[in-house]
Amino acid sequence: MPKNKKRKRSMPDDAKHHLKASMKGSWYNQEDKQDQRGTSVSSRKIQTETEYLQEENRGNIIMDLDILNSQIGEHTCCSKCYGKMNLSVIPSKQNGLCSSLLLKCQNVQCNHTSEFFTSKLCTSSSHSFEVNRSVVLGMRLIGKGRNAASKFCAAMNLPQPVSATPYSDHTRHITEKTKIVLLQELLNAGKRGHTLKESEDENLCPESVVDCGVTIDGSWLNRGLSSRHGFVTVISIDTGEVLDVHYMCSVCPECSKWEDKTSPEYLEWFLSHESECMLNHDGSAQSMETEGASILFNRSVQKYNMRYNPFIGDGDSKAFLRVLRDKPYGDIEIQKEECVGHIQKRMGTRLRNLITKYKGNFSVNQAMGLLVKSGRPNGSLMTIK
Repeated sequence: MPKNKKRKRSMPDDAKHHLKASMKGSWYNQEDKQDQRGTSVSSRKIQTETEYLQEENRGNIIMDLDILNSQIGEHTCCSKCYGKMNLSVIPSKQNGLCSSLLLKCQNVQCNHTSEFFTSKLCTSSSHSFEVNRSVVLGMRLIGKGRNAASKFCAAMNLPQPVSATPYSDHTRHITEKTKIVLLQELLNAGKRGHTLKESEDENLCPESVVDCGVTIDGSWLNRGLSSRHGFVTVISIDTGEVLDVHYMCSVCPECSKWEDKTSPEYLEWFLSHESECMLNHDGSAQSMETEGASILFNRSVQKYNMRYNPFIGDGDSKAFLRVLRDKPYGDIEIQKEECVGHIQKRMGTRLRNLITKYKGNFSVNQAMGLLVKSGRPNGSLMTIK
């Protein structure tokens, strides 16, 4: 006779709640699992696969219209007479990469039609389509403009992008939204940096002014020192996040159109244009970093209740000398610390140059010893005889 198996007792409800509230954690701690009790494994699996398929069926695809039309003609039917359907494009309603498609019943007696666009509108009150705005955003991300988008569409046998005027409108909308997101992200980064300092010192509160070590980094649109556009960023060494950004430009396309900038017409026009003028820097591209650093340091307390102190930079940082001269924090002196990254970069470059210079004459260890014993007058290595 088979042995009688002991029947396991189920866990009492009070024990389940006690386990849920404990630090051990259990299946009952997962709130999404609570609603699935009493649901079979098969039904949960089907539900998961359905959600996955719904996620996969979103987005944009590129498809040959001939293939789409043939499949619709073979496998679809009219909702009224159950006749075959035909797909066609309405050229007069083409809007950039968004097309207007027409489904028409092939039955002459029915002649039922259904018209729809291939892209959704950006907003319910907008006349712009998402696919056109996505193309503009994609071109902006890779540093290209409408001409590049036109060439790409021609190579892919796609409709041409929107014309110049709506392309500029899309760019303006993207710029406005990007500025809103940027300001919010910078504000959140400043709050996280301030909260980190508060956790290190119990005497600090959200209204306290704290010291935060930062490094300054500048970037330009073009290589060299001839760029008209650049920006300067402040990066926290505690969180590694960008705390603030300042864009600088030494030319304004709208102002450049005026030849006589002393005429009454120009002065009247400039009063309405001044708030949108891009020109905010009068100097060389090399001086953008120093000017931007001064502006960023002077508004740090007002913006984040932070003092950017110490300053992390390379040995000959002109930005630090400018900030030191401006004294943005009054009598509080800003400390300077050397950036290890700059030291590693210069040390590595000189090591590689030294090995290349004495290749075949010395071993690697001898070359390394030569570097240690040599000086560095005027930026070059001394040769020891």
